[in-house]
Amino acid sequence: MKCNVCHRNEGIKKYSGMCPNCRSKKYDFIKGYKCCDCGKPISNRSTRCMNCMRISSRRYRVDRVCAECGKEYNTKPSVKKVFCSKSCNMKAQSRRMKTARIAYKSEETLSAKGYLMKPCDKRTNGKTRNFSHRLISGEVIGRNLKSTEIVHHINLDKSDNRNCNLLICSVSYHQWIHRQMAIAWAREHLSRK
Repeated sequence: MKCNVCHRNEGIKKYSGMCPNCRSKKYDFIKGYKCCDCGKPISNRSTRCMNCMRISSRRYRVDRVCAECGKEYNTKPSVKKVFCSKSCNMKAQSRRMKTARIAYKSEETLSAKGYLMKPCDKRTNGKTRNFSHRLISGEVIGRNLKSTEIVHHINLDKSDNRNCNLLICSVSYHQWIHRQMAIAWAREHLSRK
């Protein structure tokens, strides 16, 4: 007895009229769907048979050159790959990280709050970078600043780290300075005329 779908003679049982391979597709072939390229019967879950899918996937591929090793490789146009393999990707990533680390360690950077940060020779409080105004004021007084001590910028410019612009004070005194400055600004700008 022949299979009604693939027309093979192997292992056909009378009650189904299909070989085990076609029966495993859950009778999708009975519905009569055909491949849009070659016309072979297929399941209702796809539009092409496996052979035509393999051919079409090879047809719609592009050749690219690896950014790391310069070797040509073949990929789908939708894939945004720059490297031919994971090893090339890892090599390029490690090189980028090394240059970023060197630049980070050697340069003075700006923090999120607007203060300049400088790399430290020794680790202070577990950090490799510290605020420049704290380091400068610590050098002037000859010791590291305590955690309770705050450096106030007199002209309120956070990037101006001259000795004459820095004032070391306690938390409460620093708050008092800012309160007095806010009161003076309000008197000057918000007074009734």
